[in-house]
Amino acid sequence: MARERYRRGGTAPNQVCICVDEIREGEFGGKVYSRYSRNPWEFHSLIELLGGMESFYNKIAFPQSAVQLRGINWHAPGNLPGKTEEPVLEKEFLTEKKGVCATYLVTVRYRQNATWQGSFLWVEENRAREFKSTLELMMLIDKALKEHLSGRNPLRRNW
Repeated sequence: MARERYRRGGTAPNQVCICVDEIREGEFGGKVYSRYSRNPWEFHSLIELLGGMESFYNKIAFPQSAVQLRGINWHAPGNLPGKTEEPVLEKEFLTEKKGVCATYLVTVRYRQNATWQGSFLWVEENRAREFKSTLELMMLIDKALKEHLSGRNPLRRNW
């Protein structure tokens, strides 16, 4: 079962902790932590979150992208992917972080077919799912935030 694979103490080197701190007018914002830096990066929309994650995976060169997109440059000038970086922080660093509204641990295992595949854990509810595309990841985040806002669990059977 998927739930046994997720323990708050275990993290992959490329796992990120998404801390949602605010939800306003259909958008959400917060911070993203990784084991590569003590300083998180902030995001104010889903697009910023996904762009930041793509830049992060390119920077650490893991997982390798099977397709190189042309036309959109998610890299800051001068920060093009080069040699692979190594994590500088222990895995417990991520598991200690908490968002005001919600906390998610996301591990992207593959970047194939111009999308992501991996695992998603909603920390507060200890609910885990696998996702086969970036769209599916976006839908998981959206469902979890709607459930958080409603204060009830109408989607529990879908997890």
